Amino acid sequence: MPVWLSALVWPGAGQLYAGRRRKGYALIALSTLLGLAFAVVTALSILRHLPGDLTLLDPARIVPTMWCAAAADARRLALAAVPLVAVWLYAVLDAWREA
Repeated sequence: MPVWLSALVWPGAGQLYAGRRRKGYALIALSTLLGLAFAVVTALSILRHLPGDLTLLDPARIVPTMWCAAAADARRLALAAVPLVAVWLYAVLDAWREA
């Protein structure tokens, strides 16, 4: 049970709990890099939908602008999320298999 709970914390945490430090740290590093890459893709998507002159940005429109960006760039965001989800699933299955 602790391995499953640690898998929900961060990919690689289950491996660390199980004593497989090298694999755990590698999965943590990889998932962190992929998470940062996803954040950059998301931020760039939102920035593309903001007005050129930010003084024209209505603060009440920020959340709708984010939803518009997500809808317009759904395919790009999904493709950016696939590697992160794949690493997370691998980490969970690997931790479960070795538990």
